[in-house]
Amino acid sequence: MDLMRLENLWKFLCQKNNLRLDIYNVDGVIHYVVIRPRLILDYKFPLKNSSVGYLSVYDKGFDQEHVKKNILSEKKTFGFKPTANAFQNGPQKIPSNLSTLSKKYSLKLMEDFESRNRIELYPFQSTNVFELIEIINLLSQHIKQVNFFAPLPQKISKGV
Repeated sequence: MDLMRLENLWKFLCQKNNLRLDIYNVDGVIHYVVIRPRLILDYKFPLKNSSVGYLSVYDKGFDQEHVKKNILSEKKTFGFKPTANAFQNGPQKIPSNLSTLSKKYSLKLMEDFESRNRIELYPFQSTNVFELIEIINLLSQHIKQVNFFAPLPQKISKGV
């Protein structure tokens, strides 16, 4: 997906939900940051290859240095063995509402000592608005039980 189309997609979502979109370019890596009152959404990808992006949704005061719980579920890739990080704390259970995402993306769940959460998906590439809203709302529902973006009305098909 080209950069202009991707930027328009994020601007549309933020404008529809009355949110501010901050765009940063740091050393060839584009960052899209959207802040809600209690949640932060961060999408970053290298300029040269937007298909290897990271999407993370986390609580506003999440402390990256003091992580109490770390769950990693890697997407199975043919020919590659899972890394040692996937088994660092023994067998781990991915929450049932996020298990559908773990089949398509590598998923990383973190919790700090004050019970604030962070969820990362990679490699993430947003293809259309509906899929993007569904994935982000699913992540924010797991963290704070609220939708990050308001759902778009579905197209009504005329039946016979």
